[in-house]
Amino acid sequence: MKQEALTQFQDTHLTIIALMIFAIMFVGTIFFTYHKSRKSFFEKMQNLPLDEGGLQ
Repeated sequence: MKQEALTQFQDTHLTIIALMIFAIMFVGTIFFTYHKSRKSFFEKMQNLPLDEGGLQ
């Protein structure tokens, strides 16, 4: 059934566009996560469970 549906799928440009959007979002997420400016935020968050005052 899946093969039959895929043989009738003619819009390959939609597949390429979807793949490009996924790749851009994936790379953007990785860049956002590992960017140097996020280091202070992550250090603050990793010590949060040890602080008695919580978020301040």
